[in-house]
Amino acid sequence: KVHYDDPPDPYYTVRMEEGGTERQTSEMRMAHQSQLAAAVALREAARVGSDARLDRLLHIPAVLGEISSLDMKGRSVIWLAARYGHTSCLRLLLRATSDAKLVNMPDRCSGATPLLAAVAAGQKDGVALLLTDTRVDVNATICEGGNSGEEPS
Repeated sequence: KVHYDDPPDPYYTVRMEEGGTERQTSEMRMAHQSQLAAAVALREAARVGSDARLDRLLHIPAVLGEISSLDMKGRSVIWLAARYGHTSCLRLLLRATSDAKLVNMPDRCSGATPLLAAVAAGQKDGVALLLTDTRVDVNATICEGGNSGEEPS
């Protein structure tokens, strides 16, 4: 059996237990690297506003499965698109998920939801788009785990 240790960095270390083989460990590492690459590609496209690239990525089932992944600061792809004002990317992401929890997920640093991050950054078009989505919780506040004294970054 192979399982992941809690990582101190973005890369997971794989440990073999009794009965595990080198081949299983190698296959697990390759699968994890593919998942990591898909998640990074989604986040980067959302962060920089590459709607054409994001659209292509969202049509790949393995990549679409990573839509709920978070970066090291606990930011989702929806949060990144909202914060950086990439409304076309935000629209694609909102269409690609049915998960209301993801649409309202706060980041770990500021505790801001995607809506609050867009408001704080003055992203009027993103705010307007989020307000038209019935899954968005307009009553959400800064979560207690976040540092409410800092602006979302």
